[in-house]
Amino acid sequence: MNLLLRRFLSRIGTNNLTGDHSCCAAAKQVPSVCDLCNADLQKGNFRQLSSDEMKTAVHSGFAPARCGISVGSTNYERLMASYGLSPDMMDDEWRRKSLSDMTTWTICGDCLSKITPFLKTEAWTFDPSPLMNEHFDRMTTTWPREPAYDWARGILRRIQCNEMPQITALAAEKLRESLSDEQRHSVATWKDDLCIWISILPCSIQDAPRLYYPEGYMTFLDRSVAIARCENPRCHWIHLQFLKDKSQFWFQFTLFPCRDALSFSPLYQLPIDLLTDEEKKKVGLK
Repeated sequence: MNLLLRRFLSRIGTNNLTGDHSCCAAAKQVPSVCDLCNADLQKGNFRQLSSDEMKTAVHSGFAPARCGISVGSTNYERLMASYGLSPDMMDDEWRRKSLSDMTTWTICGDCLSKITPFLKTEAWTFDPSPLMNEHFDRMTTTWPREPAYDWARGILRRIQCNEMPQITALAAEKLRESLSDEQRHSVATWKDDLCIWISILPCSIQDAPRLYYPEGYMTFLDRSVAIARCENPRCHWIHLQFLKDKSQFWFQFTLFPCRDALSFSPLYQLPIDLLTDEEKKKVGLK
């Protein structure tokens, strides 16, 4: 049986339907076929990957169909189709299953050439500072020369000059956690009167409202600022948000000054893609 099919069957609890009860035992042995494409393995023309190596590849975006690998079994496609899964959904299901698989993977030479680029670990040493600096510089050059915006420029320069090393370390740590469990992770840190809230979301900016802000992004902001101001009523608050899907990063920030700061509205920086239609109407964006 194709090991992709076998792994999936064990996940959905239908292994008894196959009459095969040797799945767990077989996984401990070196199989005679590739775990990805089901091709026969020629002597020496394969490599075994640990479960951690496979997870690294998956976190970096690897999925069989998207990388041109046929699963080698029409039964697999038929089973996926019976559950109403499209090819992309099949890959997503395979990725979810592979992240919980603790066994060794045996990969043929052809498949190995396609998975090797995804075995790199750059994401684990993520440095957000270039992305942040580029975005800050691009935004501040478009702002008018007015006292309120000059104040905001000062806050961003303060972050760039003094707080970037700590932000980089915290963002990298939360990214590792997010890549591990594919969940949102956040952390807050204080620098004098500035509360810095860092969030990592494992999705595109288009999917974020549905997945992480179902009540509305502005509702999240109101609650988060209220929490910070329970500790310091006169604090400034900034949300640094990193979003990552299988192929792309996004960065977005929203700055709320304290109530006594110069008249300055954070609405200019509210990300339109994260707002509900009702929120867009509320702030005059629709």
